[in-house]
Amino acid sequence: MRKVKSPEIYHAKEIMKFKSNSDLKKYYEKMWNKKGYSGYIENGINISKIYDRKRKKAALNFLNPKKEEIILDAGCGNGKISIKVSKKCRKVYGVDISKNAFKKVMKINPKKIEFIQTELEKLPFENNFFDKILCIETLEHVINPERVLKEFYRVLKSSGTLIITYPTKAIVERIYEFLAPQKKFIISEHLTNYSYSQLKNKLEVTKFKIIQKKGLFFYIPFQAWFRHTAFGTKKMIGLETSIDKFMFNQNGVALIAKKEN
Repeated sequence: MRKVKSPEIYHAKEIMKFKSNSDLKKYYEKMWNKKGYSGYIENGINISKIYDRKRKKAALNFLNPKKEEIILDAGCGNGKISIKVSKKCRKVYGVDISKNAFKKVMKINPKKIEFIQTELEKLPFENNFFDKILCIETLEHVINPERVLKEFYRVLKSSGTLIITYPTKAIVERIYEFLAPQKKFIISEHLTNYSYSQLKNKLEVTKFKIIQKKGLFFYIPFQAWFRHTAFGTKKMIGLETSIDKFMFNQNGVALIAKKEN
């Protein structure tokens, strides 16, 4: 793993590079400690936790699991989403590169769920196995997202659906860069930074067709800088509401893509 440091430009101070999935696995096994993975913290704010609620809600609304369906939770993390989904479908397979991620939840022996430690680039399933795949904020953490999408296509049934949430590079980041150019917001664990159009292209190349999408506006970086100005916290709340409407929720995206034959 190589770390590229540039504190005068990047607020996060480093961008991580992994040479192999073995390096990636070691990193996340370490990060998923006994207390669980804390995510990314900026200016004392747990950004991962705040954004987590919005992206999971959007993804689960899109997933709409049915009792006869077999579903893959790709990048399942601590397994909480897998458990929630399993209550409404036939079976869930939760996969993650880190076994430590779902170690705790395995102790309660959840019904209708099987957790597997594996690389998303090499899924241990037969062709046309799943009715749906859920991939919440995971694609940006893998070394080869194109290969992952090909694997998703392979294991999905004909006309199966893929539900993805992904943090896109949005206009709010460009505003933040303009206001504070020496403190550009970068989440160091993100190995790719696709725009929506780039992600759409990757899906189309893999023969997925986007049939529905929803924007997810995420404004914490801007908020953290701005709250220290004369506007203050109360003014910031009103400004956030206005920005949320004006930007039409485009700091992240939740989408449904259908497998085309």
